[in-house]
Amino acid sequence: MSENTITARILQYGERNFYGNPTDDPQSLKASQFVERNSNAWLFGVIFDQGVKAEKAWEAPYLLRRRLGHLNMRRIANMRLGELRKAIKGSRNEKALHRFVNNVSRWIKAAAKKLIDEYRGDAENIWSDCRTAGEIIERLDEFKGVGKKKAHMAAAILRTYEYPFTGFDQINMAVDVHVRRVWRRLGLVKTGDTREIHAKATELHPEYPGALDAPTWLIGRAWCHAGNPDCHGARNEEPCPLAKSCPTAKHRKRR
Repeated sequence: MSENTITARILQYGERNFYGNPTDDPQSLKASQFVERNSNAWLFGVIFDQGVKAEKAWEAPYLLRRRLGHLNMRRIANMRLGELRKAIKGSRNEKALHRFVNNVSRWIKAAAKKLIDEYRGDAENIWSDCRTAGEIIERLDEFKGVGKKKAHMAAAILRTYEYPFTGFDQINMAVDVHVRRVWRRLGLVKTGDTREIHAKATELHPEYPGALDAPTWLIGRAWCHAGNPDCHGARNEEPCPLAKSCPTAKHRKRR
């Protein structure tokens, strides 16, 4: 199967599925709506999205607001780190909002302070006057707990919100274990090194390399598991969208 065909299939899957279907859980739905409406909560979601499942990360800002009673940037910037850590860790009957409570507490407090000092307390001012995706990525990368990888992911999400910026060729893949595994099994890359994947993504889809990220991530999480890939849909309702293109799938027996 040619690389062009594989690329087309990844993009086709991405057109139907961005970061998954809307949830039916009332709390998760409220959390999703909250981060979409509140730019500061959205930025916190980006920060939380590391080392935990995406659903948990993007629900965290909504739960943090409930625990604090607010999501006021000035108050968060000025509160004691111990108080913020306590809210993120939760009480005896609450689950922690993140597995790395200490790190995330520092990152959230630092983000609130940076928003107050540089962006008039509103995360939308990070990207509202940017003309290109590269500018947005550079600004987001300056926030502790974001970094280049998540800055690319965040720029890709902002693109779906139809903010008027250009330079989509500057948005590349937010490489993680799922992306590495899928692309190595497909034979698109050898080592799965971030630079190798970025170069390949640029070669395959130069106008917007980052478009290949979300669908690859979804496929990796849903089908292309590390130990036992579900190529032919034994545990899902349908086979992997890339099963016909993947050497791994061809060598696995249908169940």
